[in-house]
Amino acid sequence: MTLVIKIEIDDENENAYEVEDEEDDDYEVPPHDPASETRPRLPIYHPCYRIVEETSTRVVGALGKFLGNCGYRDEENKHLAKEVKSRSKIPYRTAIRAGLVGRAGVGKSSTINSILGVENLTDEGDDGNSCTSVVTEFAQADISQTAPFAANVEFFAIEWCLDMVKAIFSQYVEHMRRVQQDADGVVDMETRHIRTALDCFGALFCNHPEFADDNAAEEFLSTAKSPKDSAVLGKLLLWTRNIFEYFGLGGNSTTVTLTSDTATGIRELFVPFTRKASNRSYKNKPLLFSPWPFVRFVR
Repeated sequence: MTLVIKIEIDDENENAYEVEDEEDDDYEVPPHDPASETRPRLPIYHPCYRIVEETSTRVVGALGKFLGNCGYRDEENKHLAKEVKSRSKIPYRTAIRAGLVGRAGVGKSSTINSILGVENLTDEGDDGNSCTSVVTEFAQADISQTAPFAANVEFFAIEWCLDMVKAIFSQYVEHMRRVQQDADGVVDMETRHIRTALDCFGALFCNHPEFADDNAAEEFLSTAKSPKDSAVLGKLLLWTRNIFEYFGLGGNSTTVTLTSDTATGIRELFVPFTRKASNRSYKNKPLLFSPWPFVRFVR
């Protein structure tokens, strides 16, 4: 396609532009050349990287050859020869891990679905809002995997989660106290802390009447007399321990495994571990809460 611009000059309008399109059957879009792209400023792309790589390989190879021909066969020589052999090749990763980062609703989940070629594997938001609150990793099935689709949900350690609940509760009480003292002086960050507490506790403890909705949650949390109120905080910590007991987590066990025969099925199972969701289930039983604030990642 060739763009032709004709300029006509008249007395009324000194610059009158007329734009016409003329078909050009010979026009072709040139193929993209990746080598023309500007590379990231990373050490691996520096010209010296290849030199160091080749030199290091030659040095290790020469040392291994020397150890094999020197005639010494004591334990130190054997150990050193073993170490050199294990390091004769640079252990580059055979798999490539790519991450998608962006604002809420820009299409990260849709892109993953397109790349994997599996419809409905990740949740796609239609309203421009975030539909994923936990890091989620997708990969080809391991050879030991028996189900067509599987997901490992990795939780944070229970000690970390207990400390998180204490911190969120403390921030909520402190910020609400400032709101009551000077509502006009409240800054956006304080409002976000209050919203964070309601969102996290509302997801984790929605199976309790104290967190049936935001009004119930605010009423319950407002009974706290201090950031260390034993009555309110004690319940929150007890409910936190109950969540870990529900999933059989504790000690070195921090992972829950989910399996399904379909992509849609596995998505419905792991979604409650990534955000607050309705129609939750676990082991064919209704899941009465969304544990996502305690989830480290889903793979």
